[in-house]
Amino acid sequence: MPERLQLRATKANIRSLCEFVVRAAEAIGVDAKAIHHCELAVDETLTNVIEHGFTESSVPAQQQYIAVMVDHDSNGIYITLEDNSPPFNPLIHPAPDVDDETYKHQPGGWGIHLVRKIMDVMEYRYHDGRNTLVYGKYFSA
Repeated sequence: MPERLQLRATKANIRSLCEFVVRAAEAIGVDAKAIHHCELAVDETLTNVIEHGFTESSVPAQQQYIAVMVDHDSNGIYITLEDNSPPFNPLIHPAPDVDDETYKHQPGGWGIHLVRKIMDVMEYRYHDGRNTLVYGKYFSA
């Protein structure tokens, strides 16, 4: 059965949500490298939601939330992040051009690029006023 944790969307809660993912992954038996990748992906994504998604949001602070769910099957571990910030699909934005010297010194875009590189699966959808980002890490063969 999937494990789920829902908290108010604050920077202070990022650590708790990351720790929740780590504990769930350890209980599933995920290897240390994959756990690190999952934790890094959750940290980066949640930071983006809180710093960008809720910055200009019309959602009052007391109603802002982020939920994290961890599930698995025989192929891997899957993490679902859900929030009620304005719609934003991080997957439609182009990856930064790592060979462009001018782009290398511009802020933004690198976190999602990193998450795309370290996770095996990423899917986004917006439904009923919620962003849902699902990503997964396959178990080693």
